[in-house]
Amino acid sequence: MVRYGTLDEFEDMWKKMVDNHNLHNHEWLHEMYAKKMKWAEAYMRGHFFSGCRSTQRCEAMNAFLNRFLDRKTRLYELFQQVDRALSRIRHNEMGADFSSNYTEPILITGLAEIEKHAATIFTREIFSMVQEELLNEQKFIVLYYIDKEGYRTYTLSQYASPDSRWEVVYCQADQSMKCSCLLFESYGYPCG
Repeated sequence: MVRYGTLDEFEDMWKKMVDNHNLHNHEWLHEMYAKKMKWAEAYMRGHFFSGCRSTQRCEAMNAFLNRFLDRKTRLYELFQQVDRALSRIRHNEMGADFSSNYTEPILITGLAEIEKHAATIFTREIFSMVQEELLNEQKFIVLYYIDKEGYRTYTLSQYASPDSRWEVVYCQADQSMKCSCLLFESYGYPCG
């Protein structure tokens, strides 16, 4: 799936698609465009959904239950199989909780203090995503920064993508940061 991070990128690509395929009079497409704030990633960025997409939970549960059920399952067997499936989910959750609460993760970045702190506040699954972001941090280059009214705005580029740019605003008063990618606001963990 192609993602367009900014509103301008989304609008440009939408216009190109409509022009390239001559869809100017397509009614359904106009209806979808009118609802873009409810489905387009560029418009959803910055809203916290804990990483879930609209049908993701339903599809995941459906796929999970399909391992326990088939067309030949009788009604009285259905409840037994659903109970088995729920027991499996509970067992997996208990294992994940145990791992998060009673094991120490392997620290692999040069930012050990940040990794240690992340390990204490995130589950192991989310911690691994934070660790990946910490490893990605090494790929970013500060192009320049601007100080203005108690804020410092850094403009960054990524090693392999010199045309891509991100802005990180640092507030000196409360020592907070906000990145233009809005990963923290959207998923609840910091970006690289």
